[in-house]
Amino acid sequence: MQATCSLVFDDLGYRKLPVLWLSVTLSTTLGIGASFDALAREQGTEFFSPASELPVRLSLPDSWPRHISLRADREASLPPPLADLGARFFQSPQAKEIVLSPRGVRLVGFVAEGRRAEYLVLRRPRFDLVRIDPALVEARLAEAREFVLALNETADGQRRAA
Repeated sequence: MQATCSLVFDDLGYRKLPVLWLSVTLSTTLGIGASFDALAREQGTEFFSPASELPVRLSLPDSWPRHISLRADREASLPPPLADLGARFFQSPQAKEIVLSPRGVRLVGFVAEGRRAEYLVLRRPRFDLVRIDPALVEARLAEAREFVLALNETADGQRRAA
């Protein structure tokens, strides 16, 4: 399992301050047959998200907040771990996106918002942080690992039952 962490600078939101997102990807083979994208507060400017490329809109699980857009690349039922762990992930106002595919998991969450004064006057994004808190990165990695383990357990159980 390979982990990739990156910061995504987003200044495309209309009448919004620039935002830094933390994207954590675990590349590994998952036993799912479709790709899923759950995106919070979709604005249509999320250039980092594959949501706009996924043609099938899915119904949200009852336990999920209503501001989530859930899409897939084909008609498919939601893997049970996504329904359960996704509800927990999206309880946080910092949560932005969950991407699941047969090749791995990606979680995206809020890190910082640009300072208002510098952006309004100079159009230069400045953030009130010197470095990213390692605890934030570790927490996001742990959440991604939890998704991988739960999805693989579900796939193993389905193979044994078949």
